Amino acid sequence: MVVPYKHEPFTDFSVEENRKALEAAIKQVESDLGKDYPLVIGGERIMTDDKIKVVNPANKKEVIGYVSKANQDLAEKAHRIAD
Repeated sequence: MVVPYKHEPFTDFSVEENRKALEAAIKQVESDLGKDYPLVIGGERIMTDDKIKVVNPANKKEVIGYVSKANQDLAEKAHRIAD
């Protein structure tokens, strides 16, 4: 079932509560920058030594994080589980 698209309402950032919520959300995201993230295959979280560096496309100096890179065996495992 496809849910019809619905625009999110505009947020009024002149309201202090809304501003504080935005600031808290930004701090949360910033605290997660640069972390290592696992592969998830069949619900199993797998960390590998080989990583893919993910950067902010608008600011190439900002590292979003490092994602574990699958090898041939892990890719085949993911494919088997997905079938």
